[in-house]
Amino acid sequence: MRIDEIGADIDAIASDVALDLPANLGEREETLHLLTFFADLLDEAPLPADVASDLRARIADQRARLEAATQRLVEEVRADIHERSLDSHAFRALCNRYTAYKPDSPGHLHLDYEPLDILVGGLFSLDKPVEEAVRREKGMVHLEFSPASVVLEMADRLAPGANDLLVDLGAGLGHVAMLYHLLTGTPAQGIEFQPTYVARARETAAELGLRGVRFEHSDVRRAGYGEGIAFYMFTPFHGQILRDVLGLLRAEAAKRPIRICTYGPCTLAVARVPWLRSLDVDAGHTSRLAIFAPR
Repeated sequence: MRIDEIGADIDAIASDVALDLPANLGEREETLHLLTFFADLLDEAPLPADVASDLRARIADQRARLEAATQRLVEEVRADIHERSLDSHAFRALCNRYTAYKPDSPGHLHLDYEPLDILVGGLFSLDKPVEEAVRREKGMVHLEFSPASVVLEMADRLAPGANDLLVDLGAGLGHVAMLYHLLTGTPAQGIEFQPTYVARARETAAELGLRGVRFEHSDVRRAGYGEGIAFYMFTPFHGQILRDVLGLLRAEAAKRPIRICTYGPCTLAVARVPWLRSLDVDAGHTSRLAIFAPR
């Protein structure tokens, strides 16, 4: 690509007023990726300093413009959630616009983050860093965010009753519990070892006025599971901690029907547990949501 072509493409982006519409999140994300590509090309091109500086400034201006439009979308949706003017059906319709996942399509590969994850990240302040206050124990995994599409599929497949509680084990900043609650209208709980993560999750839930979610600061091996109907894990721990937690879940399964939902590498370990059976044709893919029930 020639440098004059980059300049022309930046001009085309600048004149595309549709990119300013808050709802056009997907188009903005594609354009932001293109701007990043242009910036990378400039880093490699032998250009006069003034030409390179001008192009970088124009790229930065367009990036700021697009990010501001996305922030307006986030603020609009946050306000609608807080004012309770966005019910679960309307919220789901909004989410569906920004993901390749289609309702009722089990086996979907959740391989990449999507525009929906940008929206969810803004809604739940996932882009604001939080320091770990407590050193992780052996077997505990660093903070990672479940793709939002995984939560959409989980809501579809669990089809919870009005009072069925989802418990996110190793909840991080709480976005799975909050997103699931908004999608279903049913209660959700997050259990998290890091007190700073719990504080942020509680703060976000309070800002959004989410009364159907709660967050417990606890080691999952010592937390109470007594009301949970479904339990979710995005590989928050492995080894002995995972074995201990599965032992606790087995005790809960002796009291009432439960479902265990997994995503990521922990799926492979859970699939080998003899007292569980997979509800999926293939529970061996780490990029699929897997759901298990007691035998």
